[in-house]
Amino acid sequence: MDHPSAEPMIKRGAFARLSSRLRSKSNETSAFAGSQVYSPTTGEEDVLGDKLDSDSKSDNVSLDKYYVPIDSFEGRHRYDPKATWTFEEEKSLIRKLDIRVCAYCCFMFFALQIDRSNISQALSDNFLDDLGLNTNDYNTGQTIFFVSFLAAELPSQLISKKIGPDNWIPIQMISWSIIACCQAKLTGRATFFLTRSLLGIMEGGFIPDVILYLSYFYKSKELPIRLSFFWGAYGFTFIISAFLAFGILHLRGREGLTGWQWLFALEGGLTALIGIFSW
Repeated sequence: MDHPSAEPMIKRGAFARLSSRLRSKSNETSAFAGSQVYSPTTGEEDVLGDKLDSDSKSDNVSLDKYYVPIDSFEGRHRYDPKATWTFEEEKSLIRKLDIRVCAYCCFMFFALQIDRSNISQALSDNFLDDLGLNTNDYNTGQTIFFVSFLAAELPSQLISKKIGPDNWIPIQMISWSIIACCQAKLTGRATFFLTRSLLGIMEGGFIPDVILYLSYFYKSKELPIRLSFFWGAYGFTFIISAFLAFGILHLRGREGLTGWQWLFALEGGLTALIGIFSW
């Protein structure tokens, strides 16, 4: 998965707000540096600059020891309370993050929804009749999928925290895309239930993993609008996938495959490519 360059990354992350607090406190005290005030006891003017500078430095050090992350924290190497930047630099960096990080996260969510919902489009191509299934079997398979999806949420997030979402998310995508492609070779009820379960396990936790990944780049005030873009991709997927399904299902009979087999194979392959490029 692409990362912005090291220099801008140092300026962002979980500790940007801490850096701002430290700098603002330092600026408030250093604003008096070099100023002269009248001493009522001595009747003379005193220079406060040196004393306030030393106090500011000691305050920064004393605050830093309370906020510095533990060594095992994945963003520890990015922590730098002395980092500074201008408003223009921050706006430029946010625009780059929107293109290189947020937009691709929306694209990955688009891929998730394709493989998660194309089963409903396969129904319009004699999917159940070809496999000898009925609507009860279909509903059972969907129940297995969602139970597996929910059961995988917590383990997936623990793995993401352990190895990093930038490593785990591509693994998830490539894994579920392989399973999605394998659905083109379904032979009956057992294989249908098995693939629905495996698909739910690999897709579970993807959404919170991506949100965790976004939180590494955006501050709390910046994240909500990016999450709205992220969820906007959800509705956009239904529009695009419907057009894709219309064309793909018309391949029924080519190379001896049914339309739903082409659907699972091609859309699973598309997701695999997105997963590879996200590494």
